[in-house]
Amino acid sequence: MKKAVKKLFIWTPDDILAWEKIRQQGFWHFVLRSGLIFFGMILFVLTGGITIIANILAQASIANLLFQLVFVGGVCLLGGLFAGLLTWWLEDTIYMKIKKSRS
Repeated sequence: MKKAVKKLFIWTPDDILAWEKIRQQGFWHFVLRSGLIFFGMILFVLTGGITIIANILAQASIANLLFQLVFVGGVCLLGGLFAGLLTWWLEDTIYMKIKKSRS
């Protein structure tokens, strides 16, 4: 845990260069790619799979399953959006503090 926290807040020069490259691609590119596509998709696969298994075991109707998958998909989109926004804010705040301390 200590190593993960240290890695998050103590950046190497390579970390700084990597974030500068990400920043050049743009805010929305990062939020959509990292948040919605990466985090949201993984979240949907996991929760959608659980939803499908639960509906099969409960012998629920197809309409019920589809409604639940649409709902889960919407929640995962919002979760992915939130994760992308939060990650950008955290990473960019750290980056700006590093840049400020070096100037």
